[in-house]
Amino acid sequence: MEKPSWPFELKPLSWGAESNLYLSTYLERKVVVKHRFRKPYMREELAGRLIKERTLAEARILLSANEAGVRAPLPLYVDIDKGLLVMEFIEGVLLRDIITRLSREELAGIAEKLGTYVAALHNKGIVHGDLTTSNVILRGNDVYLLDFGLAYFSARPTDKASDIRVLERAVISSHPGVFELFFPLFLQSYRSRVNQSDEVMKEFLKLSTMGRYYKKRFLF
Repeated sequence: MEKPSWPFELKPLSWGAESNLYLSTYLERKVVVKHRFRKPYMREELAGRLIKERTLAEARILLSANEAGVRAPLPLYVDIDKGLLVMEFIEGVLLRDIITRLSREELAGIAEKLGTYVAALHNKGIVHGDLTTSNVILRGNDVYLLDFGLAYFSARPTDKASDIRVLERAVISSHPGVFELFFPLFLQSYRSRVNQSDEVMKEFLKLSTMGRYYKKRFLF
């Protein structure tokens, strides 16, 4: 596996289909180095262009998310020619690993914050693309959103609804025991803050398999 050109020590964190993550240091702080690499079957010219575009797009989205008040890794260094994106390291515990051990009060607080942040993203025109409990990290009382590698800019209610549907499906499939408390509270928080609320909810109900449940609970 091709190792990125980086002047500081790199410790492998995870491997992906299009990029690898490393733990390192930069400006005397812990950082995550994301390295996008060329797939062997892709033409060099096309791969280079895609790597540049996606690295730059993710950095811009992370900046926009932070500007919107969303807690997300702050990009600290970008080299689009090398496919490098260096972000602050968020130390904490994944929501995926702890969600079933949280109290009702803790779950409610996290659901409310997550709804606030996703609404802020969507109001900024950002669709996360992979809203799951694996991409939410808890640090003390703070909630952070991670992994914007699939994120993109869009104002379409359908795209925003798809984001919500991804989270709904993730909670139902991985954490069914907390779904009836967590997701409706998330949805209530999100719906009260997002622009184009009626349009987004209309599209979400088309995608969800539980449309009747939400219509009854929220009087859609």
